[in-house]
Amino acid sequence: MKLFASLALFFVVLTHCLAQSPPHWNASTSYQPDDIVVCSDHNYYRCIVAHHGANPVADPHRYWELNWVRTSTVLSAGPGERFPDFHTVWGFIGNATVAGGCTITIQENPTATIAEHFPSAISLNHPFGSQININTNSNITWKFDNPGTALYLTKGHTFGSITGLQITGPLKYDVTSTGVVATQRSCFSSLNVTLTGFTTGVEATEDSFINCSGTTINVFSDIGLLATSGSQIVATEANITGILHAGLNKPLGVSATNSSYINCNYARIKSCTIGVSALNGARISMKYSKLSDGGEGIDGELDSYIDAEYASITNHQYTAVFVGSGSKVFAHGISLSGDGINFNISPNNMSGDGSEIFR
Repeated sequence: MKLFASLALFFVVLTHCLAQSPPHWNASTSYQPDDIVVCSDHNYYRCIVAHHGANPVADPHRYWELNWVRTSTVLSAGPGERFPDFHTVWGFIGNATVAGGCTITIQENPTATIAEHFPSAISLNHPFGSQININTNSNITWKFDNPGTALYLTKGHTFGSITGLQITGPLKYDVTSTGVVATQRSCFSSLNVTLTGFTTGVEATEDSFINCSGTTINVFSDIGLLATSGSQIVATEANITGILHAGLNKPLGVSATNSSYINCNYARIKSCTIGVSALNGARISMKYSKLSDGGEGIDGELDSYIDAEYASITNHQYTAVFVGSGSKVFAHGISLSGDGINFNISPNNMSGDGSEIFR
């Protein structure tokens, strides 16, 4: 009896599900706003403008929007593609639900060099952002001509991956601009991009997380990587270069403050006032990283810790490794060369505040 009852329940549920499934799109049917159809790709689409005959699978967000993603979907954007630009495709997926195990990939891989201009910041907040990816090649540049932030996440949102994109800031050293920001416990799962022309490259704050391993940052006047307020950044094999301007100091390369953590193992950091800085209980791992042509190499202060095992610091102008106020640097196997002082524990290694350099 239990078996028959279970089978009966199964068929009731199945019948209900079938009854709830939307009709298949039909070229001969007229559609009104909020009509939902299922298409050949098994995804659901919602009508946004009354029309007749527009296939949702090919529609460039004129008459339809994506409603429910039931199979992983690739959407092509750019000149000559289904969607003319990123804003159009982002609007197309803005209200979409993405089923577990499925992804949306926004693909921009033109053979010609293309620049998209954005007058203001782009929020990548999406309820299913962890299942959304942006995949481009180096021919695509997103240009942000105004001060402020280029790409950001807030309010606990997560985004999947952004790969290959060139992101250019206002190229002004006297206005504040940031390439990528995660705040309020948000998360960029994977960034592998090139950032140029921002005063700060990548910033994680308020318990947020950013994985930007392999990212290239050409930073103007402030900081290449910044983690603060309990946040974490993973930036292994990152490349950070300070862009110099007459009369201005070189920017900081990597900075963690206020109990934050940065992993920049195997990074390349060049032409920065301070290559790596940890303050206020922060921790940084910079194993095998290479710092060159800067002012100060490593600066640990206010109860912070830096692991610089097998790192190298070349052509430093001031102090290669500075430690103060109860901080510690593990410098086993470190390689140093330059005109400045190699090691300095302040004040004069006699304060008894617990500052140490381990070799």
